Amino acid sequence: YAALGVQASSPRLCTQKVLAYLARIHENQKKPENHKKQAPLKKQKMKRFRLINNLVGWVVFFVAAVTYILTVEPSAPFWDCPEFTTTAARLEVGHPPGAPFFMLTGNFFSHFAADNTQIALMVNIMSAILSAFCILFLFWSVTHLVRRLIIDDNATEISPRNTLVIMASGVAAALAY
Repeated sequence: YAALGVQASSPRLCTQKVLAYLARIHENQKKPENHKKQAPLKKQKMKRFRLINNLVGWVVFFVAAVTYILTVEPSAPFWDCPEFTTTAARLEVGHPPGAPFFMLTGNFFSHFAADNTQIALMVNIMSAILSAFCILFLFWSVTHLVRRLIIDDNATEISPRNTLVIMASGVAAALAY
């Protein structure tokens, strides 16, 4: 403490004075001149990547949603599906664990049925749309991880080649699921 020019009666007071001294030093340090110029450039280049990532992600979502909706079963299939369809339409509790989110969204979609015979179709369409959202989030997760793997944290831009590699890996992983 003496080397820093701090004199105090107790160790606690010495520690407080040293921390205040270090805070003053930290505030007085100047940032490099190019620091202010790099941040907007990096944000602008990353903004283009985020736009491409969002657009491709939503295209993957629509491809998955259309595929699932075109192949949806119009009635209740075997196993647990009829039970979940019935409990969703009536907002009841199915067997444990109950799946409350499925029941609430299934009940919302069951209100779009023209009559009681189409409730199963609406709940199956709901499952198709939620599965397409799962594909969307899987795409975004894969592109985030691949970007972190192949792009340096200090990079100011992502080359078109790397963008293509990242998007292709996300599309392949998401649509293969």
